[in-house]
Amino acid sequence: MFLIEEGELLAFDNKGNEERELFRMGKGSLVGVTSIFEHEPKPHSVKALTEVKLSVVDEACMASLLKVTPIWLLTIIKTIISRTRVAKQHTQVPLFSDPLESLSRFLFLRYGGKPLEMVEIVREYSWQTRVSEESIRGALRSLVRRNMINLVAGENGPDSRIIIEQPMLLDLFVNYLICEKTKRKYPPFQLSPREKSCLEFLNLEKAVLTKEGNDWLKYLQVANPEASVAEIIKFQELGILYRDRDPGRLKLQRIKLEHFLLAIHNEASIKGSCL
Repeated sequence: MFLIEEGELLAFDNKGNEERELFRMGKGSLVGVTSIFEHEPKPHSVKALTEVKLSVVDEACMASLLKVTPIWLLTIIKTIISRTRVAKQHTQVPLFSDPLESLSRFLFLRYGGKPLEMVEIVREYSWQTRVSEESIRGALRSLVRRNMINLVAGENGPDSRIIIEQPMLLDLFVNYLICEKTKRKYPPFQLSPREKSCLEFLNLEKAVLTKEGNDWLKYLQVANPEASVAEIIKFQELGILYRDRDPGRLKLQRIKLEHFLLAIHNEASIKGSCL
């Protein structure tokens, strides 16, 4: 065991192929407490960040001190050490086993209309989630293959900037993954060809549309004569059509419509069948 008299040490682990910082220790800190009290190997490695002056506390020295230490105090010390070790181990466990969903949500929320710096994204996301840099970069590569983001050259080298052309696609992808995880069907991918055709026709009209139910049916039948009341009911269930202030009239929820069409047009990317 060592006592830091001057300087600063960094504790890190080498899981995988990368060095991950755990915590830092300065003047007055003890190094190797677990190994000397619990006779276990050090759970991590340390290195000096500055010039360091250490005092060695070997087992013989510690044994002589423990002989005059009250049993109750020794018990308290061991309990604190044990609980601290467990707490540190807990803080090192990633919050997400698969970062693809959470990283997609993170990028969607982080995007502000400008390219994102890869280094900043990896550092910030890793700090918040404790996911390793290797796993983060793997998830980013998956998003590139799904055509949801692009990597371009920047000040930090090739592929150092993240371009997100359709941020909403990331949000839709997250919703799809949640449906998959909870074994629910993703609504945009459950539509029939006729229902999709009706949605495409509705999207051609950019004005705010409010009509009575029968008028909506006639409107859809202009593009698809086979359209029926079933489509009107289905679109109400999905929130694409909703009742306006006038109970007898239905209004088109354009944002919902655009989200459905975006998902439909990018089905291969969302499902990963383009990989």
